[in-house]
Amino acid sequence: MNITLNIGLNVSNNYLPDGVERMHLQYEYVKEYLETVLGTPMQIGLAVSATERTVVVEYSNVEAVLQKLFWLAHEFKQDCIAYSVEYAGRCLGGALVGNYAHEWNYGIFNESYF
Repeated sequence: MNITLNIGLNVSNNYLPDGVERMHLQYEYVKEYLETVLGTPMQIGLAVSATERTVVVEYSNVEAVLQKLFWLAHEFKQDCIAYSVEYAGRCLGGALVGNYAHEWNYGIFNESYF
């Protein structure tokens, strides 16, 4: 079983002080941080969604990643991090995890983004 994360590089306005806009995480920073916290991923890359650049990363240790996901969303100052779990090439489901996941389609997972 594998888990794929989609982490946006735009810092959420929910974490920024009033009057500050458009802060971004750097890909290399996110990559190094993930490797320190979760270990070396199976795959990692940069993608572009309709709204921002994102880091798409895949791990095989699903349970360990899920335990740290809410905390990672906060550390990266994201409204939420989207994840999907796959087995034998088939998506088993996923979710949006973070303090502000409810602001994104009520935290409901959308497989079309994966």
